[in-house]
Amino acid sequence: MTDSRKTLLIADDEELIRDLLSDIFSEQYNIIACKDGAEAIKSFDEHRSTISAVITDLVMPKVSGDKVIQHIREHSPSLPILIITGYERDINTMTLQQDANVQVLQKPFRIDKLQSLLNDLLKR
Repeated sequence: MTDSRKTLLIADDEELIRDLLSDIFSEQYNIIACKDGAEAIKSFDEHRSTISAVITDLVMPKVSGDKVIQHIREHSPSLPILIITGYERDINTMTLQQDANVQVLQKPFRIDKLQSLLNDLLKR
């Protein structure tokens, strides 16, 4: 029997956040958790056809979240992306928010808000 759950790619350099998000969504989704942007790009390329949505931080080592998003957009223009960041004022999120399939959530965030935004993105 195959697993019919959707797959969620999570990219955050904070292990605590990655683990929290994985725990929250693991009952509903298959999880691919990445510790930096380079790993996120590699995982996206390997699993592109099965990924239903992405949750990513913007400020990460090796490759920034905006570069990850740019890479994803080159291959999957409408894939839902939820950005979680504590550095919104340092990153130009206005350009990213012009994409109807992108939402930005400022850290710290409430779990119910995170779940609601992800659900809204997946319904589009």
